[in-house]
Parts: sequence; structure tokens; C-alpha cells
Amino acid sequence: MYLGKVSPTVKEQLTYLAKLEAVCAEDLDIDTDEVLVVISRFCFKNLMDESVTVDRPNPRDTVLKNIANMRPEVFIHDILNGSYNGAFFVSRFHEALKYFAAMFDAMDTIMPQENQNRLLAEQWLAMCVMNIVACEGVDRVSRPHSYKQWQVRSKRAGLRQLPLDSNIVQMFKTR
Repeated sequence: MYLGKVSPTVKEQLTYLAKLEAVCAEDLDIDTDEVLVVISRFCFKNLMDESVTVDRPNPRDTVLKNIANMRPEVFIHDILNGSYNGAFFVSRFHEALKYFAAMFDAMDTIMPQENQNRLLAEQWLAMCVMNIVACEGVDRVSRPHSYKQWQVRSKRAGLRQLPLDSNIVQMFKTR
């Protein structure tokens, strides 16, 4: 996740954050006349969850509470909608197999096999699969939740979902 401040001249100053749960509203020095927008681009799937952090607060809940305390005008939470974060190997393997089979099928549809970018994407996906299936505890990096699980966590943290504009929804329905 990146934190940035957009000045009146629309010049961005971005900072990369390694520990999302360490960032709180006081760190941002937000002026009352500024508009804060928080955008998370698929990075929450790498936050530890309850299965690993039993002796301290859950980092996922901490980050969401910190974001809610920042009181952003908008929080855009891109997630990887996955169900392969189970504690039990067999269920995690089964869900990962379904998810990544769909990913590889999609690549078959949109990219020729000899495409260099496809080969790189396949290698990256293979590393993801290995981590999900072969690693346990803190060694497992990817821990996606379903969008419904994130909705519950976000609501519990004090965030609320805004309705989509009906014109935008209609535009997508007609395409």
C-alpha cells in the first residue's frame, strides 16, 4: 500500500509502507481542508490473520480500524476474492486447485502459449501455488479472504459500503 499526499499543485509524494498495521491517523498529518482517499491494491491478502497471530491483535483488523480512524472520504479496497486460506491442508489444496485452474484457463483463452509475458505470469502463479500449498504458519504469505469476509471485517471496524451509482450499474448491465 502506498500513502501519498496530493498538494494543491497535484504533485504526489508517495511512501511505500512495509508494515501496514503500524500506520495510524496521527502519522499522516491530515489538514481539515484536505480530502483523504485510501486505496488498497490487493495488498491485504498478505496480512497475517487469526491462524498466525494469537498473541497479539489481528493485523487485518488493526489496519481496517486504523483506516476507519483516519476517516477517509473514500476507501477503495481491492481484494483477491479467494477461499484458499483454510487452516487444513486438504481444503486449502482443493480451493487453491480450483482457483488457480481457473487462472490458467483464463490465460489459455487470452494469451498464446509462446508469449513471454504468459511464461512469466505462469512462473509467478506457480510460486504462489507452492507457497499456498507447501507452507504453513508465518511461512505462508498469501492469505486471501472472500469479499464477504472482508465486508464483515470492514463493517466491524466502522467502515461502511457506499452504494454504486445506478447509472454506472446500468451501463455495465447493457454491455
